Amino acid sequence: MNPLVTLPAYDAIMEPDIFIWISVLLVAIFAGAAGFGFWLGRRFAKPQLVAEVEERKQAEKSMRESAAWLNAYGGNDLERC
Repeated sequence: MNPLVTLPAYDAIMEPDIFIWISVLLVAIFAGAAGFGFWLGRRFAKPQLVAEVEERKQAEKSMRESAAWLNAYGGNDLERC
């Protein structure tokens, strides 16, 4: 029989002093796992986000250049109406 299932082992684990340390350890493990998950997520998501921002900046720059070209050569008839 597994010694962790027996009543004396259960009583030893449930002593107030040991129970507090087990609870603290459990909370620390959850906090560490959450922190590691956030760190890992940011590490993998950041290159993709940087690429999207660069692509958006390039598109805005292209739109400004197109608008400037249209205004310079009179191709924008909508503003005249």
